[in-house]
Amino acid sequence: MRIFHILRGLFKGAFSHKNFSLLFDWFYPEYFGIVEKCMSAYIQDPCDDDVVVLILKFIGELVDNSSNRLRFDTWSINGLIVYKEGSGFIIKLLELYNCLHPNNKPLRYDNQYKEQLRFLKIVIHFLEKCVSGNYINFAICEYYNDQTFNQLSQMTLQAILNQDLEELKLYKKLNLKIH
Repeated sequence: MRIFHILRGLFKGAFSHKNFSLLFDWFYPEYFGIVEKCMSAYIQDPCDDDVVVLILKFIGELVDNSSNRLRFDTWSINGLIVYKEGSGFIIKLLELYNCLHPNNKPLRYDNQYKEQLRFLKIVIHFLEKCVSGNYINFAICEYYNDQTFNQLSQMTLQAILNQDLEELKLYKKLNLKIH
């Protein structure tokens, strides 16, 4: 868990385009496989929710374009790589939990926010950062007949619709993300 805190802090601290590019070039593809293996190991049933949340928050930090740090040139494929790799994690989570349908994952601790809704919050945040990041032209996905954006958008919307609206209203931060 500590390594994901450190990695998230490193990427969060890379405010400039130059620093982020250097860090990303060092990290991807050589070390990114470790993140994939950790996600595969910890997402299996019984899922270690805390580790999976840390991994997803780290992936969310990769797609965050705060201070315009993800200025990938038109000839650079890195914007698409960041988006595709991150989307793969989110789609895997949504597929495993059947779009976070409350009836498909029984609550272990009787805490719906901790076990389901915080994942929904991360998924919504991820999609928001990808769409508003302005570092990828989604038309290229359509051009190459890549359905990642469609699949991610549909699964996110389905995850929202699968939740009880009255239950969502109890959690102010999540409710603000949805509206």
